[in-house]
Amino acid sequence: MTIHKIADVCRHDYHRQTLESNDTEIVLLSCDNDQAAFDEWFGQQPWAAAPYEVAQGENGKAPIGYVRKAKRDAGKPQGTLGEHFKLASVPQLIVLDGATGTVVTDKPMEQAGTKSDQGYNWTDLAPETWLK
Repeated sequence: MTIHKIADVCRHDYHRQTLESNDTEIVLLSCDNDQAAFDEWFGQQPWAAAPYEVAQGENGKAPIGYVRKAKRDAGKPQGTLGEHFKLASVPQLIVLDGATGTVVTDKPMEQAGTKSDQGYNWTDLAPETWLK
């Protein structure tokens, strides 16, 4: 669905961005419904990911990622980063400065059309090395 469309854009440029500019690392915080769904999808991706149980707060761990509304309604808290960045929906791509942790941009992409399944494009707010 929508995260997969963002992933298509990111995957397309991932190797060029990381190998040529050496200034980018993508780390996924999954909001899949379960470990099996995460394992199936993540196995096809070239980037790093926080373990599913850490992102979603499984096995007694506190969640750090975005926790979907249905899980929050069932009593699970929003993840630390989901709350910190005030995420209201997914997918989200937030670019941080790796040295300082400050937000470079939280709007590096926009929908290509009126529906998320039409894909995403980089905006002029994306890091300059991503737009080359």
